[in-house]
Amino acid sequence: MENWKNPDIAAQFLIAEFNALQERAKNFEEIKASRVNFFLLVVAAAGAVCSAAAQINLFQQYYLAIISLTATVLLLLGISTLKHSVNYSGAIVILFRRAGRIRRWFVDFDEKIAPYVAFEPADDRPTFRIHYSLLEWRGAETVVMLFNVITCSVIIGYILLKIACFSLLISSIASVGVAVSTWFLQMLYVYKRMQNVESSDSEIRNTHFPYNEYLKKESRQQSHDEQDGNSQ
Repeated sequence: MENWKNPDIAAQFLIAEFNALQERAKNFEEIKASRVNFFLLVVAAAGAVCSAAAQINLFQQYYLAIISLTATVLLLLGISTLKHSVNYSGAIVILFRRAGRIRRWFVDFDEKIAPYVAFEPADDRPTFRIHYSLLEWRGAETVVMLFNVITCSVIIGYILLKIACFSLLISSIASVGVAVSTWFLQMLYVYKRMQNVESSDSEIRNTHFPYNEYLKKESRQQSHDEQDGNSQ
């Protein structure tokens, strides 16, 4: 049993765990990218079908209805893709947090490596929440959200123009308003979803090594070193 207290064995085990977490996060990123790519492929195929239908006389009188129906299908697929993409993003953040625990073990074992660690040695980083800033444009979710805005605007425009018989001007203004509302509603969904995942992760006490605690420890260590230097 004494062999299990060997730090070399512990380090090897933790390195294997760290690599497994990174591999799982990579797999989740690939799955998320595959879902988004599939959605974009369907969008491209739908665009090609609609363009071909416009050249056929039989479908020309139903062209707007075909576009509206296609947009409805794409909107449903886009909502599903966005939902799964956000779920995978939350899972990836959890995996990175678990990797932060292992990073913390190595920093505690040898404090000299702390300046060379690329990411925070804590299990409450990175954060789940995506704030309202330019960071919204960083992920695959933005592409899906953009197409959802377009398809939703097309559907509302068709309903107002052809079914409710509103004028083109009113239908266009309403479509723009729906586009803006749809964008912000999706942003709100992503923000709230990440917030709920973070709350759930905190409620089950999965945070053992908070970053603020690490900063306080570093601050105390620096003060202690400065006092030792002054005493010398």
